[in-house]
Amino acid sequence: MPRRYRPVRRPVVPDARYNNTYVSMFINRMMIGGKKSTASAVMYHALSLAEERSKRDAVDVLESALRNAAPAVEVKPKRVGGSTYQVPMEVEPDRPRVGDALDSGCRARPQWSQHGGKTGRGTARRAERSGRGDEEKR
Repeated sequence: MPRRYRPVRRPVVPDARYNNTYVSMFINRMMIGGKKSTASAVMYHALSLAEERSKRDAVDVLESALRNAAPAVEVKPKRVGGSTYQVPMEVEPDRPRVGDALDSGCRARPQWSQHGGKTGRGTARRAERSGRGDEEKR
């Protein structure tokens, strides 16, 4: 962050279906590998299921979930003398709640496969080479 000036905060463009900025921020945080259409399809399907099950508007369900998941207090470092203390402070009201709610544990994804390596490209080939692939091949 620069010392001389504070950067201008970019406005968030609302999504196409619900015209809501929280939905678009949630889609952007949920996106993996630049696949925004996949993330938006998953989000819209989840919102339609939530609307169907709760008999309330989907955006209201999402906003109440974000209010429940977002932290009310955060810790900031305060330097007193030569030591630094973590001082609890209330979260500013203009701060976006989507990032805080997702960072507090909603974004947990499985990182490791059953073969002991990271999931992704080449996992099956690595498993076969290491001898942990199909048992029928041996």
